[in-house]
Amino acid sequence: MSLHKNLDYSEIHPAHSLLYADSVARLAAGSFTVSDVGRIALQQSDGSFWALSSVSPVTWAGLFSSYLISHDVLRSLIHFIDDGPASGFATGAYKVTTYSGIFPIDEVWYTSSAQLLKIVKKTTTWTGILPTTIVWRMYNESGVILATVTDTVSYSGLFEANRSRTIA
Repeated sequence: MSLHKNLDYSEIHPAHSLLYADSVARLAAGSFTVSDVGRIALQQSDGSFWALSSVSPVTWAGLFSSYLISHDVLRSLIHFIDDGPASGFATGAYKVTTYSGIFPIDEVWYTSSAQLLKIVKKTTTWTGILPTTIVWRMYNESGVILATVTDTVSYSGLFEANRSRTIA
């Protein structure tokens, strides 16, 4: 048996083992056993993925909420830290920056200048002249937040002393 990394793309199975047209169909599903916990479902209506987290009662956890954050989503977010889309994103991305005085508070990258679909949003909270909280939100093609990364920064005088990061 070969590892996934050694297989041709056509030989790799999809991540999901269950398929539902929409949330109504997913929530109506039943007849699960304890061995089904952890199975992944694709919800076709919005392209979301769900993991079966309990069978009694049947409970689903969104893969990009409480159950799991995709490594690929976080890797993609890195392409934006600190200045916009790079490898793996189509050209034509468009950035809008909102300021409070001279300080940028929101930087939003859109798929185009039409500003219809967000790709990533960076929000900065300033304490005086120092950025103390920086929040990145990565969006999917439907505008749903896939991941939120929050940095909290502490200073010694004007110099960064430490930074803590939470990922949700």
